[in-house]
Amino acid sequence: LDGSTVRLTAEAALVTHYGLPSGQHGASHWPRLRTVGAFDLYTGALLEVVTGPYATSEQTLAIQLMRTAQAAQLWVGDQLFGIYHLVQVAVACRQDVVFRIQAGHVRRWTPTKLPSGSDLEVLWTPSAADQLEADLPAGPIAGRLLYVRIAHAGFRPIDIYLFTTLTDRTQYPAEAVVQLYARRWHVEMNLRHVKTTLAMEGLTGKSVDIVQKEWTLGLLAYNLIRGLMSQAALRAGLSPLYL
Repeated sequence: LDGSTVRLTAEAALVTHYGLPSGQHGASHWPRLRTVGAFDLYTGALLEVVTGPYATSEQTLAIQLMRTAQAAQLWVGDQLFGIYHLVQVAVACRQDVVFRIQAGHVRRWTPTKLPSGSDLEVLWTPSAADQLEADLPAGPIAGRLLYVRIAHAGFRPIDIYLFTTLTDRTQYPAEAVVQLYARRWHVEMNLRHVKTTLAMEGLTGKSVDIVQKEWTLGLLAYNLIRGLMSQAALRAGLSPLYL
């Protein structure tokens, strides 16, 4: 899972539908749509995508995507998606997650500093501050808390805390789960290819309908290219992500 925004033309209909970003200098002239996509971590292909107004959060769009997706999916997401709300939806939809969580959230499970390589069984119980889906179960969710510290000479160490619902350590060893999360970096590159390589940072449509078609056709072009790359990679015995 990952999200981004796309610049649109300053047509009144688009401003009304998608809204304008604002900052310390006031509102922008150009409206933006917000989008969240689910990319395949083997081929890099885009499997699902949702869009919405700029004011809609990426978590909200991700929940829309997850609720309409098939069961037996495994979602991988960064800290933005590492909240109980999304885990609640995934478990209710019979899906699994590997989400990075903020270091501050670890205190709910252990007050002590963890050594690198830790793999703890935990129960994630919602707090009073957590947003919830009212029509879905909201009890404690069993999972694992994984922690690794990544250190390379000349770089500041990085602490990675992961929550996963893959509780079977034999079938899903901690090292394999961490390596899977490491592939998430490719998704950011995929979005860069969609927006920069395919020149889709800004769309030129002047109506909501045309903007949606323009965005969809661009993503279809991206997937056609990814399909060709996957075929070439399989013939060469390589991972499609490294072409």
